Amino acid sequence: MNKSTKKAIKKHLDNASKTVAKAGEKIRPGKSSSSTPKKTVAAAAGLAALGAAGVATARALKQRKANGSGDEPSTTFRVEADGEEGWILTSDGKEGDQRFGSKREALRVARRQAAEAQPSRLIIHRTDGRVQRSHTY
Repeated sequence: MNKSTKKAIKKHLDNASKTVAKAGEKIRPGKSSSSTPKKTVAAAAGLAALGAAGVATARALKQRKANGSGDEPSTTFRVEADGEEGWILTSDGKEGDQRFGSKREALRVARRQAAEAQPSRLIIHRTDGRVQRSHTY
């Protein structure tokens, strides 16, 4: 799990905790409010869901590290323009390049291969060579 993901999860958990605390402060003996309990229940449910998601992410990360795969993809696939002749699919895990007449066809094959080779990364380039999009499987 990268730092930005950890920060985002922590931020959501902190916000949910604050919401639960604020809602809890509003509920006092002798004070009646029909919307406060609903907000408290909703905030508590949200906090529980975020906690469960964090636990699931931590378990998946632990399993990947136990399998020796870590955070980084082992194979990188690239779809790049091949001059005016079409598109080329390269990967650092296989020898030889695959050539295609259209970008759509190259992407179809690249996505399938990247999904089969998990953990992997697919980097899609524009015709001018700049990176258009990147996917991690």
